[in-house]
Amino acid sequence: MLTILRNIGLLTLSTVVTTLCGLVATGWLARALQPEQFGVIGFGTALVGFFSLLVNSGIATLAMREIARDPGCVPELTGTVVSLRLTLSLVSYGAFAAVLFALDLPADARAVYLVQGVQLIAQALVLDFVFAGIQRMGAIALRQIGTALLTLGATVLLVHDSGDTAIAAGITAGSAAVNALWIWIGYVALFRRMTFRFSVRRWWDLLAQSAPISIGGFVWMAYHSTGVLVLGLMRPAAEVGLYSAAYKVVTLVVMLAHVIRNAFLPPLANVYGDRPAMQAGVRRFVVTMAAIAVPVTVGGMALAPEILAVLFGPAFEGAREPMRIMMAGVPLLFLVIVLGDPLLVWHRQRPYMMVMLVCGIANAALCFALTPFLGALGAATASVTTAALMLVGIAGNHIRTVGLLPARPLRQAGLSVLLTFAAYALFALGAADFTGHLVPVAAFLVKGCVIVALCGLAMMVTGLLPVVRMAGAWRRSAGQQARA
Repeated sequence: MLTILRNIGLLTLSTVVTTLCGLVATGWLARALQPEQFGVIGFGTALVGFFSLLVNSGIATLAMREIARDPGCVPELTGTVVSLRLTLSLVSYGAFAAVLFALDLPADARAVYLVQGVQLIAQALVLDFVFAGIQRMGAIALRQIGTALLTLGATVLLVHDSGDTAIAAGITAGSAAVNALWIWIGYVALFRRMTFRFSVRRWWDLLAQSAPISIGGFVWMAYHSTGVLVLGLMRPAAEVGLYSAAYKVVTLVVMLAHVIRNAFLPPLANVYGDRPAMQAGVRRFVVTMAAIAVPVTVGGMALAPEILAVLFGPAFEGAREPMRIMMAGVPLLFLVIVLGDPLLVWHRQRPYMMVMLVCGIANAALCFALTPFLGALGAATASVTTAALMLVGIAGNHIRTVGLLPARPLRQAGLSVLLTFAAYALFALGAADFTGHLVPVAAFLVKGCVIVALCGLAMMVTGLLPVVRMAGAWRRSAGQQARA
């Protein structure tokens, strides 16, 4: 448990820094490029994301699981995985370029997308799976912080107006390359060298084993990116920019969940087969996730206007309602991660794959059905509906694997959200005259502090956070000592 807490602490620190840097960089980019060109960047990011699935193919998760169980396999497995991913990245970039030239796109936009696609090759060289497997999260945290600071600095220095869209794409690609180089330095310091291993038979085995995870990853990417792609094909670029702004905020929020997930998965992999230990691990996972999901959900929905105004400026006011809809789906996404991702390290990839595959098809159908008529609102509605479908399927498979759901912390988390919303509604009504005259930054700070305080109180009252239980235990202990 101490290792988990230390890893969570390191990754939380890096997440705070990278999230803040990402928010500032994204806000600067959006204000400089304005909705139309910001939409170009958003469409390219979504398209690159789909092709990146061929590079990752679930192999990193599979490799992390094997390294967590047998650290001695690091040199052989890493050389095989990197050579395979590098080969896949070249194939992926070629397919990406072919699609770009097949689509009817403006020449300048196509050039931007080709630059963004360089990320595909850089992603193949990232070695986070090694350090996650041996539970050395400090290297990952340091890499994330350094890359985030570099990206922020380059964005502020080089991007100033809508004519700098290609430069913005180059910064993203360059940051991905530095990202890979940074973690390679850490790897060489530990293991001395990297030996590439080209074995088609071994590659095929890895691809076959990781296929269920890959399909799950495809659905995750489809969940986050299909709306942007469909909007880019059917609606004006400015509307794509508005949706991309809301989507970026939600993506940063979900990134918090993935950071915590990376700290919990290796220990969960180690207790496979011990059902009580599996249940206890998931219970701790849920409590940790809920402590973040509750304030993030309430704050994201209640403060959507202030967040958009502070980060992106008045030009992005139209993203308010799509953002609120997507933030309502954040608790569902957190639960899908908590209940679903442990299945990947407990040899339940196939049921996971089937749920995600069905939901991916449903998401695409909903996007194509709703987006032409409702635009960004339709894309946001499709994403939340898909999240609910994923949760139903994943929860069923989780019960079959572990025997039960962690019902108590789930009830406590839901009640905490309801209590916080109710308390904040009373505050908003009573303080409307005061907060209504504040500038967006001040309104965000005041309301945000209130929401955090209310969430903390709600989670203590419901027992989600152990403060109340600890105080009760202390009082009982003191009473027993007094009677003695």
